[in-house]
Amino acid sequence: LRGEGSVSGILREYGTDRPLGGVKVLLAAGVPGPGTTVETATLPDGSFLLERVPNFDAWTLRASVAAPLAEVEVAGIEVLETRLTDLGVVYATPGFTVPGIVVDEAGAAVPGASVRAIRARPAQVRMDFLRVIRELPRQTPAVESAVTGGDGRFVLKKLVPGTYEFEVSKKGFRLTVERGVMVGPDAGSREVRIVLGAGNSLKGRVLRKSEGPIEGLRIVAIRQPSNDAEIFNILEKCMAVTDERGEFLVEGLGLGTHAVGVEVEGEPYHLALNVEIPRDGYLEIVIEGDAWLEGRVTGPDGAPVPLAQVYVTNFRNDTPLIAFAVTGEDGKYRINGLRSGPVQLFMVQAEGFGTYPEDFMAVLRGGGSELFLKPGANEKSVALGAGGIVKGKVVEEGTGEPVEGVRVSLVTPAALFGGTRSDTTDGAGAFEITSAPLGGALLVASKDGWVQPGLTPATMMGAGMRMAMGGAKDDPGEGMSIVVEGPGEVVERTLELTRGGVLRGTVLDPAGTPLAGARVSVEFASTPGGPMRMLSSFMPLGEPRTTGSDGTFEAPSPPAGQKVVLLAKAAGFLDTRSDPVETRGSEGVSGIVVKLRQGAVLRGKVTSGGKPLEGALVRMTTMEGENDWGRQWRLRSATPHRTQADGTWRIENVETGRLVVQVSHPKCISASRDGLEAADGKVLEVDVELAAGGAVSGRVVGPDGRPFA
Repeated sequence: LRGEGSVSGILREYGTDRPLGGVKVLLAAGVPGPGTTVETATLPDGSFLLERVPNFDAWTLRASVAAPLAEVEVAGIEVLETRLTDLGVVYATPGFTVPGIVVDEAGAAVPGASVRAIRARPAQVRMDFLRVIRELPRQTPAVESAVTGGDGRFVLKKLVPGTYEFEVSKKGFRLTVERGVMVGPDAGSREVRIVLGAGNSLKGRVLRKSEGPIEGLRIVAIRQPSNDAEIFNILEKCMAVTDERGEFLVEGLGLGTHAVGVEVEGEPYHLALNVEIPRDGYLEIVIEGDAWLEGRVTGPDGAPVPLAQVYVTNFRNDTPLIAFAVTGEDGKYRINGLRSGPVQLFMVQAEGFGTYPEDFMAVLRGGGSELFLKPGANEKSVALGAGGIVKGKVVEEGTGEPVEGVRVSLVTPAALFGGTRSDTTDGAGAFEITSAPLGGALLVASKDGWVQPGLTPATMMGAGMRMAMGGAKDDPGEGMSIVVEGPGEVVERTLELTRGGVLRGTVLDPAGTPLAGARVSVEFASTPGGPMRMLSSFMPLGEPRTTGSDGTFEAPSPPAGQKVVLLAKAAGFLDTRSDPVETRGSEGVSGIVVKLRQGAVLRGKVTSGGKPLEGALVRMTTMEGENDWGRQWRLRSATPHRTQADGTWRIENVETGRLVVQVSHPKCISASRDGLEAADGKVLEVDVELAAGGAVSGRVVGPDGRPFA
């Protein structure tokens, strides 16, 4: 059948290389996607083969191994038509136990809370705007879950080493995600403490100006991203479903500015922006659209392309349009409920083919597509060209020996709209990347403990700028920069890696005592802003490390000559960076010290008419520069804190410096206090009296004197 490939690999026990036979192996892909599973079992030598697997770029493989090993999970597997995706050796590691406790803001245990462990995604998977669109209205899959007991405690079992996000939910509380939880052999000795704040609810209704259902629609509410990076890190999703009247109730929301979306099958996501929580009254989301778009996607031979992904987006006004459809077996698609007018981005992707439009960067530089929707029916059929092929091998610098298990990725600014294309080298060091888009790209090779000579933030940014500006038209023939000049073209490269060094140091608490269990990661000392900053996230820096019982750590070093800092995080302290360190290649650097800081504590009482005011919102930000507009923007996007019944509030671990505090309440006039000086370890008292607000009412009439609605 058209659109099917296969997946193979070998399952072994980590540390012993013992083959694991008779293990159930499953490939799963939900919706959006094939919405199916493919199963098999490993042979005595640990090998497995999954056949007749539909084209898709985000399959998840799971292998159910016996204890004490943990279930194996490999996400982001690409399957291409008529091709074999070889995963090489897949290792099963021992599963570790992670204890924890969930408490409320007063420190009391929270029984019956649901705890879900979500495996953190690498940047190559996370930094994909189109994936965000597909997954927005769906809960992120978990690898393990538990429910807290009467004492608020929980235990997550059989978690493989790595970085996780722990999602915690309980009726009446805010949905909370504890990010960057490191799991290793000593995880059982440290209890993860998660604090739940009070939750808020949002009532609303969905209305239609055109025919269609209003019952059973999926509602998703997220904290509205305040910058580009936050778009790619959406985890806190509160969901609901509309009833027969189109009404919904979303619970578990935090305070602040939210975006609320409605998913209607076959139509765009309908988004309501700048929804402030808490909110009085109903939120009404009106579904309206006077146009629809349909068409057919074919390949170079004119045959239909099933499972092609069609995107229509427009962010040029306050009501964004985000539409997504998948072609059927006949290659056809249809999207209803669109608004007439210009379309900012029209894009089609399918595994095994090139992207439409072929010169995607030209569309981004020009600021829009050529598609203009008129009221009623619109037709847009697309013929996809053959995707480029980038293949070659990875060898050790100096010896020429092949390096197995290297992740080779194609990185371009267009990767933010579709993700990176990648492959993993086999025993001969060989790799092959298909569906490569036309134009320039950078080949990035990553493996823990190894570095790619010549790959630095400067070279990556330079390559990114050249690609964004049009770049070279001809492939240079060597090096990490490549150019796919035409559909179906094959580009070959040999990449070199060298053994990397190690950054060694110690994390101390504010008193100078070594601190165990701190999370340490490597960052470049300076990075650009905007899209180039996002592109720099594809630079491989290795997994974060956890300090041992003596507070020491060893982190992989980037190539020699780079200025880096070590970022240490630990509960109860401010995130702290070391002084800049210059890397020395395989020689490594020792003696790095990161001394954590105890931030300031802000607290106070809000009153109105001399009486305690419950439910007031307290926001704070730094007084960077003298730009009042900038401060107002930061205050608007800051996470608010709510006053208790006695009017009191408290914010811990505040960054030191000059601050501005803003207090608001629906029934009062807002007030601000600026020029407040916060110091490490000190308590700053900020009491605020709010004046009662008045009410304005009136009537709007038209030129004829009649009421105007």
